[in-house]
Amino acid sequence: MVYETEGNAENNTYHGPTIDLPFKQRPDLKVTSAAILTPGPHYAGTDLTLSYTVANTGEDTWAEQRYWHDDIILSSDSVLGNSDDRRATYHSRQNGLPGDAGTAATEEQSRYTVEKQISLSPDAAGTWYLFVTVDAANRVGELNEYNNVVVSPVSFTITARGFPDL
Repeated sequence: MVYETEGNAENNTYHGPTIDLPFKQRPDLKVTSAAILTPGPHYAGTDLTLSYTVANTGEDTWAEQRYWHDDIILSSDSVLGNSDDRRATYHSRQNGLPGDAGTAATEEQSRYTVEKQISLSPDAAGTWYLFVTVDAANRVGELNEYNNVVVSPVSFTITARGFPDL
């Protein structure tokens, strides 16, 4: 709290020229789709292939923010960030992404699609959810950080493989 003791509180204001501060528009990365491409059943100790698409619905990513990575996480529940999560793989992006509101001439230029193969560990039997997190380390300053994750709409099952009786 400030107390005015001079008796002239009117001299505490300044009316100078207006200063325009430019607002730097931001990108907005979001996962728009994710799907497991390998038809089931899925077995522990084998591979499965997934595909996901990321769109930038904001401005272009800035030059200093053109590197980021996406995480693919398997979780035994529909909650990301607790102790049952397993990082299955990741994808590195190294050349930024034009935005729908930026220099992208077409919608396709503001998106990328990734196909990844995941090796399922032999102990992965059970029910799982798939999470894809774009810019997992939050390197890109965005309009909305809350739309960077997508979870598979339904769980899928990984079955234990039987071992031969020797």
